Amino acid sequence: MKKYKKWWITLGVLLVLCFIGYLFLSVIPRHKANEAVDDYLAAQKVESNQIKTRDIQKDWTQGGYFITIVFKDDPDLVYEYNYLNKRDTPYHIYLMAFKDGSSQGDNMKHPPLPGQYEE
Repeated sequence: MKKYKKWWITLGVLLVLCFIGYLFLSVIPRHKANEAVDDYLAAQKVESNQIKTRDIQKDWTQGGYFITIVFKDDPDLVYEYNYLNKRDTPYHIYLMAFKDGSSQGDNMKHPPLPGQYEE
């Protein structure tokens, strides 16, 4: 009977550790990325009602997140906010815009904040 109880305790501890790991490795960084993009959008003077679509995906190569946004007032471009906590740019975000798969540095209605291209 004692072995049976130890097994359940070990399983319970393992499940709690997995849940804590999931929070710290997935949920919290994703929330930080969303907050950083919200702050960046506020600095760009973009209101939430201007957003047509918003999607977030994990960047498995660098460890950050890609937040893609299409704005109602600029529907031809897909804005990609690349969040990486280690990046030394405003809000840890690098902004690019794409049209039909090509990068569009010009003609953006919501250009990057100053400091993105500075070394």
